[in-house]
Amino acid sequence: MGLQERSVGNAKVLVFSGRADRSWGLQSAVDRLVTAGHGQIAVDLSGADFMDSSGLGELSAASNRCRASGGKLVLINPSSIVTRLLAIVKPAPGFEQYASEAEALAALSR
Repeated sequence: MGLQERSVGNAKVLVFSGRADRSWGLQSAVDRLVTAGHGQIAVDLSGADFMDSSGLGELSAASNRCRASGGKLVLINPSSIVTRLLAIVKPAPGFEQYASEAEALAALSR
C-alpha cells in the first residue's frame, strides 16, 4: 500500500496501491510537487482497491492544485472501483483518464 513517485521527462508519475481514503497522502504529495515546480502529474490508480468520498476529495483537491499552478493532473488506468465511483459522482470538472502511462504522458506534454 502506498504512493510511489518517479519522474518521466518533465512529468511526475505517482503510482498508488491500496485504500484511497483520507490517509492516502495524495494531496500532500501533489502540494509538495507543485511547490517544487512540477505541475504535470499522472496518477496511476490501477492498484486502488478502495476509494471513498474523502479519497475522492483528495483527488479533486490535488487536481485543483495542479490547475491553479498552470499544470494538469491526469489518471492512468483507474481500477474498476475508482471508475465506478467517478461515474456515480461525476465530479466537476471531470478527470482525464488514460488506459496507459504512455497515453497519459502524451496528454501532459500537449
